[in-house]
Formats: sequence, structure tokens, C-alpha cells
Amino acid sequence: MDSLLALRGFTLIYLNLVFILVGIVLYLLQAVGLYGMGKNADVKHNWVAFIPIVNAYVWGKIIKEIKISKYVLPYPEIVLPVAPFIYGLLFDFSMLGPLLLLCLFVLYAAGFYRLYSLYRPDSVAIYTIISIVFPFVVPFFFFNLRKESPLSTQENKRDRDSAPESKGEK
Repeated sequence: MDSLLALRGFTLIYLNLVFILVGIVLYLLQAVGLYGMGKNADVKHNWVAFIPIVNAYVWGKIIKEIKISKYVLPYPEIVLPVAPFIYGLLFDFSMLGPLLLLCLFVLYAAGFYRLYSLYRPDSVAIYTIISIVFPFVVPFFFFNLRKESPLSTQENKRDRDSAPESKGEK
């Protein structure tokens, strides 16, 4: 009986170590990806990509603004890193917690959409959906985009305007 208990304990310790190592590897992939994207987008202080939570500063500097419907949220380099702290402070309030979580979810989804529209305008929807449904792939996406430069706003608008409309065209 004692050996079974010891085996269970060692298994839990081993699994915890594996999860910690996987988490560190995913974090480093995301940090290196954000650092590279920030470097290519001429972001000052892109070294903060290696600091947890604050790394969203680099993400915000790259995307420059977040659009949700017709509302434009300026200064995403401040909003993206601060939003989780605000949620952390206020999540215990009965109705405010779930509402803030929903706002945080929408904010990050819009941030993903904006980032992918700068790097992968042809497949922005699929990248965003995959990032929301399977968040563990975001570090791989960021790492994959690290060597690319973002499209400027004009290039992105021109690509969107010149894309063929799916309705009515044959």
C-alpha cells in the first residue's frame, strides 16, 4: 500500500514537472516570437517581450489600435497589459467578475484579430478562431511570425479592398 502511495506521489511530481517544462517552452516561444515581431516593427523596448504579462506591451505597440465594431480602442500597449490586473483586482465581485472576464476575452480576441490582420490578412479569421479555441497554439503562431514585418495600414487596406468579393462574383 505504501509503495502504491509513493508511486502515485512520484507520478504527480513527474507530471507537474512535465507541465512546468511545457509551460516554460511555450512561454519562451511566445516571447521570442513577440521579440522578433517587435524588432521588425521597430518597437522600442521590445525586450519586455520576455517579462510575463508586460509582454503584451510589445503586442500592443505592433497593432497600434484595437477596433471592436466601430469603436477604436487607442493605446493597446497600455490596455493589453493592464486589463488582466484590473480583472484580477475586481473578479471577486459577484456580477462584475464574469462581465470583466467577457470584456477581457473580447479585448484579447480583437487584439489577436488585429495582429493577424497585419501579418496574415488572407487567413486572419482562421488564425483568430484557432487562437481563441486552442490558446496553446498562440506561442507557435507568434514564433512563426517573428521574422516577418507587419503590413502597414495602407497595405492592409489596399489588400482588403483589392480582394474579390465572395458574394455575387463567379
